[in-house]
Amino acid sequence: WEERRRRVMATAGGGGGGGGYHQQQAPGGWGGGRPVPPQTTAAATSNMYIRPPGMMGGGQDGGLDGSGATVNAPGMMMMMQGGGQQYAPSYQTGAAAAAPPPPPALYNVSDQQQQQQQLHHHQLQQQQQHHHPPPPPQQRPGMMMPQPQPQPPPPPQLYNGGVDHQLAPLQDQMQQMSVNQWGQPIAAPPQPSVGAPGMIPPGPMGGAGGAADGGAGGKLKSAAMPRPCTLEPRCGAPREVFARHGAAPAPPPGANTEHVGVDDGSAIPRFMRMSMSCVATSSALQAKAGVPLGAIVVPFASVEPCEAPPPVIDLRSSATGGPLRCQRCLAYANPGFRFTNGGAKFECNICRMLNDTPSEHMAPIDAVTGARVDAATRPEFRCGSVDYIVASADYCAREPRPAAYVFLIDVSFPSVQSGLALAAVSAVRFILSNAAQLIPGAGSGASVAVVSFDNTIHFYDTRAGDGGGDDDDESAARMLCVPDVDDPFVALGGDGLFSSPKQALKALDCIESVFGLSSGAASGNGGNVDVDHRSASSSCFGAAVKAVRCAMEERGGKVFAVCGSLPTAGAGALERRGGGVGAGAAAGSEEREVALLTSGSEYYENLGCEMAAAQASVDLFVAPGPNVLVDCSTLMRLPRACGGRAVYFGAFEAWKDADMFGRELVRSVRSVCALEAATRVRVSAGLECTEYLGHFARPLKGHELAAPVMSADSCLGVMIAHEGDLPTDESSARAGAQSPFFTQPCVQAAVLYTDPDGLRRIRVHNLFCTKSSSLTDMFKVGDVDAVLSLLAKRAAQAVLCAQVPVSRARDAFVGKSVHALYVYRKFCSSSSSVIQLILPEALKVLPVSVLGLAKSTAFRSLSGSGAGPPVSVDERAAALFRVLWATPDTIAAFAYPRMYSLRDMPPEAGAPLAPNERVYGTREPATSYEPVALPNSIAASSESISQDAVLLVDRGVELVAIAGREVPKDVLRDCFAAVSAPPTASGAPPPSALLVRGVAPSGSAGGGGEESELQQQVEKVVSRILDRRPGMCAVRTLWMSEPGSVDALAYQSLLVEDKGGGFSLGYLEFLKYLHRKIMDQYSSESILKELVMWDKLDQGY
Repeated sequence: WEERRRRVMATAGGGGGGGGYHQQQAPGGWGGGRPVPPQTTAAATSNMYIRPPGMMGGGQDGGLDGSGATVNAPGMMMMMQGGGQQYAPSYQTGAAAAAPPPPPALYNVSDQQQQQQQLHHHQLQQQQQHHHPPPPPQQRPGMMMPQPQPQPPPPPQLYNGGVDHQLAPLQDQMQQMSVNQWGQPIAAPPQPSVGAPGMIPPGPMGGAGGAADGGAGGKLKSAAMPRPCTLEPRCGAPREVFARHGAAPAPPPGANTEHVGVDDGSAIPRFMRMSMSCVATSSALQAKAGVPLGAIVVPFASVEPCEAPPPVIDLRSSATGGPLRCQRCLAYANPGFRFTNGGAKFECNICRMLNDTPSEHMAPIDAVTGARVDAATRPEFRCGSVDYIVASADYCAREPRPAAYVFLIDVSFPSVQSGLALAAVSAVRFILSNAAQLIPGAGSGASVAVVSFDNTIHFYDTRAGDGGGDDDDESAARMLCVPDVDDPFVALGGDGLFSSPKQALKALDCIESVFGLSSGAASGNGGNVDVDHRSASSSCFGAAVKAVRCAMEERGGKVFAVCGSLPTAGAGALERRGGGVGAGAAAGSEEREVALLTSGSEYYENLGCEMAAAQASVDLFVAPGPNVLVDCSTLMRLPRACGGRAVYFGAFEAWKDADMFGRELVRSVRSVCALEAATRVRVSAGLECTEYLGHFARPLKGHELAAPVMSADSCLGVMIAHEGDLPTDESSARAGAQSPFFTQPCVQAAVLYTDPDGLRRIRVHNLFCTKSSSLTDMFKVGDVDAVLSLLAKRAAQAVLCAQVPVSRARDAFVGKSVHALYVYRKFCSSSSSVIQLILPEALKVLPVSVLGLAKSTAFRSLSGSGAGPPVSVDERAAALFRVLWATPDTIAAFAYPRMYSLRDMPPEAGAPLAPNERVYGTREPATSYEPVALPNSIAASSESISQDAVLLVDRGVELVAIAGREVPKDVLRDCFAAVSAPPTASGAPPPSALLVRGVAPSGSAGGGGEESELQQQVEKVVSRILDRRPGMCAVRTLWMSEPGSVDALAYQSLLVEDKGGGFSLGYLEFLKYLHRKIMDQYSSESILKELVMWDKLDQGY
């Protein structure tokens, strides 16, 4: 043994083929060799591979990523000493032995097999050392001496278990299998299962045997399949504290997970998310990964309690001309800038140019640490997100003016009849009456205008009779009509249209008086509507928006437009194209649906670009009455082209929708954060931005995007590609201080804007990623919510802007997901049985999320087997536009609805979350700033439904309550409130007149008396859901009914794990479909046609 070991150590010098192993050099060169059984050589006791003589290099097992690249011996030794992953060798005999097995670094075995192999090696080593203690090895040139094994680290906050889990070195106490690798007691060795490790047993995939717990003979259980509810912490548990650059790389928390983000040099996940926080070092490896590389940017996202907003840097003094920037790429200062020559020069981490440091930004650098001596007082060099206040003329296209807001209200007869006009007037009145709290910039001179329209345009002069009145003037507003809707103009010259919020209230009084709006109009049956009061049935919405654009030409601002019917008069008039329920693809013509989803007129898109050029933006609220079509595919191009939002309230009825409409209008107004904004995204050398996804104007110059007015919900998707290989650390090394972020790939998003108070600012977000040549490292830090958002946004934009059929877009993102899982299966877990479906730990809920996205209103099939409930073209178009501007948390809920059981909520639900000691310290805080705890969600399947259950479903865009027929009356009283609904033919109110508590209008009938504990819980939970969901546009109450009923069809579309629903496959069948596709790709080595379809998905540029 001793002589054999010396020969092995003398010839071991490096090679490729497995983390934690050595390979013996053979005369023929390096390559993937066959492992030698530990019984035949003592080298196996130290986890070494011996290469048979004559084995040549290269092959599938040449490197960690399967690309054939070799890794030197020191790298392999470091991996083994650091607790790298251990793999059990496999053997072949006879003819099969001629083909070398896959490299150990590319595959995994179960935890039980790993521990058994480690235990066997450990016992063998102890026996051999007892009889023949090995002499100390002699160091030879080019050979690393073994180092003592470090102690295993404590478990990270985000436990990355499963097939990606790296076992620590075998400890003596693990021989009895009574503790795990961290010394924690365990009842039995951990078994691979779907829920935790991401490995799906072979039984239901068509293979023989395999149970959910790794045993034989069982079938996959539904409870074991990965789904978002399995990733949630316990109800009421303290929020997780997340920092990107911790000791162990980990993916960010889910977009719907309560957490506290820490800015440690990179922006917190609320501001920026990357689909993969580890970028490939080469373009070939990134293309091989299969996961789309991109970023989701929400520049003005609202921070949660205990999260620090971006620090403000005031540069208005005359001594500073503006932020420190690179002279070539114009990137802003960030933690990746590297200063040299005593601080006189700095190297840009984006383009690698060496710049001279301006005198106003000069500071010496510390001789020991290499950092600037003023780094502690300069947030731009230590924080990932900063906000500059600038006054230089270089950052101002024109003198900043106070914010201006216009409320454009539809008062045509259909809107008055449905109650939309009164609901809009009531919501605007509430906003103006509470302007100091709800209107951004109200304390800095913000002005407001109110405009209405039917078949003419109505302007309101709210000034005094002599034109010089003040806010206390009680004279009525004057109504000025513009009948020329083909060439509209502003009836009030200069700034006569705009007034203070208090004065603008007069316009609302005038509207109510002229158009006969009263409380009866909100009942949904017309109320006190007098057609003689100038309320016409036609609408000139396009002409009204054009007139408003003329009024905002010199000042810019925000327009909140309400539309309740199809524009049929004046400029921008549209013709009825059909597209009701049962039209389009449901009628058997996919070409017909493509035509209906294409814009019927270029007028609105061009008008949106004109609004953007005038530094104005439009938020559009489309609320047609029942069975009314408004051509959303055309109207919603207006807000898309100028960076606004489009919200659709289908089948609007005031008795049930007025409260949600008012909530959304108020939220839209108070969330305005930026005016006259321009956005630019920059990436490090070797990367480039290829596509932009979202609502914005056409690029002004190069990659600069115009979204003139941005809110807390404004979201931008950026697709990123490799221009070439990333620069190596050695090629960029210069004399001077070394920044820890300098060599890391960086994505920088900068927004130049004017805040509502009139200050010119620049908000900069930086996100630093690691880089690697290993696919395994890349998959470990994938962000499933960012991946899902990029898939959905790119597919939606292709449908809306490039006339791509919905079926083709759906097949494209499903095929892209299949290819990503195939890459992981082949190159990162090839040791597992072929009949097993292996899912990456960080992306294990991607299959069910993609399945839910394919069944959503935006992408579901409307014909064929498994077709979902009927969907009108307006609903389809509104859902597609919604996906374009939605944030990742909304898209995640839109794809996989969060379902809560209200009857059996734990006591912690509805109460503030427990404080985290890392945030508050060990002392109990006197005041809790924690958000309200939501109950743990349950699986979105029919197994969660029973006749005695009350369920609340959060679908991102709507809130649905489902009640069983056997629910006790006291529970119904606690969960629901009765609202005033129009009487039916029999005179009795319909059951749907019950709305879940928390959204019912004030004064609704309820249980009476003191509120019960369940009622308080329901109200707090519902309020929390509404607070975190922008654009929640509908609240429905459904009753569990027989299959095929209207209510049953409605709530069955929310059960994405069941069969049908517009994609024909259930969750289990979809997993089988993925496995079959992966195996087909695995055996044929050909590129999936769906992958080619994804790469060729046109974006309409």
